[in-house]
Amino acid sequence: YAVNSHLVIDMLAPLQGSTVTIYPRTDPTMSNYVFFLDYAKQAEQYYDIRLRIDNTLELHATEEQKQRCIDIVDFVLDSAR
Repeated sequence: YAVNSHLVIDMLAPLQGSTVTIYPRTDPTMSNYVFFLDYAKQAEQYYDIRLRIDNTLELHATEEQKQRCIDIVDFVLDSAR
C-alpha cells in the first residue's frame, strides 16, 4: 500500500512495537503536516507502531521559513544564527 511513491507503509514493518517521531517539513499550507497525520493513522492500522507527528515547525516557524519549506535541521540552524 503506497501513500506516495517514496513512502510505503510496508517499509514500517521492521519498526513493529516502536514509537517513532516524525518531524515533517513545514510549508505555507500545512499540507505536509496533514499528510503525515493521515499517514500515521493508516500505518497504525497495519502495524503495531505509534507514529508521533511533531508539530514544532508548525508552531514556531516564521512565515518566511514556511515559505522556504524548512525541515527541522534548517530550523535548528536558523535558530543558532
